[in-house]
Parts: sequence; C-alpha cells; structure tokens
Amino acid sequence: MNISISDLKLKKNIKLSEKIAPAGFLQGEDNGITGDIAVELALSLSGDDIRADGKVSFTLGLECGRCLEPYILPVSEEINLRYKLSADGSVTEFDEFGSDTFNPEKNRSTGDFYIPLDALLRETVLLAMPMKHLCRLDCAGLCPACGKNLNAGSCGCGKDHPSNPFSKLNDLLNT
Repeated sequence: MNISISDLKLKKNIKLSEKIAPAGFLQGEDNGITGDIAVELALSLSGDDIRADGKVSFTLGLECGRCLEPYILPVSEEINLRYKLSADGSVTEFDEFGSDTFNPEKNRSTGDFYIPLDALLRETVLLAMPMKHLCRLDCAGLCPACGKNLNAGSCGCGKDHPSNPFSKLNDLLNT
C-alpha cells in the first residue's frame, strides 16, 4: 500500500480501504492471523502537511498459554501518521519518537512519487499482537496433577493446588 503524492496533491483528500493477505504481507511468518488484514486510511493534504489517519483490523486464532484451549481474538489498532513535504522533494515523517526525513520512492512505470506504507503497516500489525496468549485474564489453567481444564470447574482429583508454584520449596526448608 502506497500514498501517491501526485494523487493526493490533485484530490487533497483520499480514502483508502484495502484487504491484505497476511501470508505475503508478513513475509511468511505464521502469527495466527485468520483471514485478511483490513486497512482503512483517510489521507488529507493541507499545504505541505500530509495526514494519514485510520485503523488496521484483523483476527487472531490463538491457543491459550494456560489452559491450551483455542480462542479467537479480534484486534484493531489505530494509525496516525504525519508527513511534511519539502521543496527539495524529500518527505519528513513525524511520530511519537521524533522525525525522520527520506526521499519518496518513484514508480518506474508512471514516474509518480509515492510514500510506501508496507513496512509501517507490518510493524503496526506485529506490535498489536499480544505477547502473552490468554483466553481471558482470569484463566485458571490446567490442574498440575491431572491436567483437567480448571476453567470448566474443579477437577476433584483430591490434590492440593497451591497458588504459589514454589510452595514445594518451603517443604525443603522445613525438613
């Protein structure tokens, strides 16, 4: 996905809506994305300032790290980009970390200059994914003795389930 600078100068406001297949977009990484990645952007040009506001949405099919049950997690992440066009043709990108100046890329077939968004969108998708996969915040996990999913109820195996996984170390200190 690219921002065409000449189209934006001509129209001043452009709305982009695109669905991207995750396999090619994420360079073959299997991150559990089910279906396409939906990207919606509203682009506007005011003087030399370009604004790109929108969102990236996708659905993850994950396995809980505690109870090992599969679950679906819808993810939506906001995008707010600011660019400034310079007289020399360079573009400055502004974000929460500062600014970065670069030369826009040129489409060889049309000769039009554009701002590539693929790397930024890929980064947004990867950073929106949860680091810890939990089906819910209060997931009880599996019984360490019999392996039953404790979210479905007590296992009834008769084993004491300490809340502290290191409680066995206390037994060593007491002997």
